[in-house]
Amino acid sequence: FASGDLDAAVQELQRRLALIVVPPGHEIRLEGQLAQADAASAKLLLLSLCALMLMATVLYLRFRSLTHVLIVLGGIPLAWIGGALALRITGTPLSLASLIGFVTLAGIAARNSILKIGRYIDMTEQQAALSLRERVLLGSGERLTPVLMTSVVAALSLLPLLVGAEAPGKEILHPVALVVFGGLIVSTLLDSFVTPCLYLHFSKTP
Repeated sequence: FASGDLDAAVQELQRRLALIVVPPGHEIRLEGQLAQADAASAKLLLLSLCALMLMATVLYLRFRSLTHVLIVLGGIPLAWIGGALALRITGTPLSLASLIGFVTLAGIAARNSILKIGRYIDMTEQQAALSLRERVLLGSGERLTPVLMTSVVAALSLLPLLVGAEAPGKEILHPVALVVFGGLIVSTLLDSFVTPCLYLHFSKTP
């Protein structure tokens, strides 16, 4: 197997172990680093689910609209698509480190959507004379610069971690940076169109 390809090694080991007839009262278990990684991944997924529920609760308290909450949360899969593509293109296996990157992306994607929707709501109160489409177009233009600035700066700061993946000390940081970088690029591009369109289609504000 390629150096560091733990997933491929584990799959081959499990295939070979499945061919072994185990006597009654005995069992074969994979321990060590693999068991620790599985336990940590399960814990991370549970905590991520709790964080997602807490995020949805806070958003509902802020917007008082389930529709707006769902629009914000709808931007998260867009970021995950970018992270998954980055892993796929580079041939990097899914690991605990990359899962941390996906959790980070959820917060970044939600923030970008919150910026836009918050501005749409403010404009509804401040510029009620404008139509919904006009408010969305104007609000999206006003939020484009800050969203691009934060995303570009964050992406550039990750470049040193994307180079030299085999260097000592980058075993954990490289997958995180790779997922976040890919997610930032795809999410920033798609969210600039998806969130305004969803708001236009589902918003009940005239």
